[in-house]
Amino acid sequence: MMNKATKLIAAAIVGGSVLLTAGCGRPSTDDIQKAIAKASNVAGIPTSLTSEQYKCIATAIHDSKLSDDALKALVDGKSTFKASDGDDAAMEALGEKISACR
Repeated sequence: MMNKATKLIAAAIVGGSVLLTAGCGRPSTDDIQKAIAKASNVAGIPTSLTSEQYKCIATAIHDSKLSDDALKALVDGKSTFKASDGDDAAMEALGEKISACR
């Protein structure tokens, strides 16, 4: 069962965000935080998450083993991104860290 934070990440990846990453490399925590918050609004997911919780989630995602490409897809709202096995494993490992962002 997906918790609210996991649903926000899924919405950011699938629903799309209009934020674009600037330059190359790993997106910043701020860019990830904005993408998650934007996706929650776009997807119509009711949320009572605070900005501190969004920041906690974004930091967990940024510091995870998700590839730079996966993070760019999240921030850019690319719903066609095909995650690698490593990205899938990293996403599974994120659940506990994200759940701690209460």
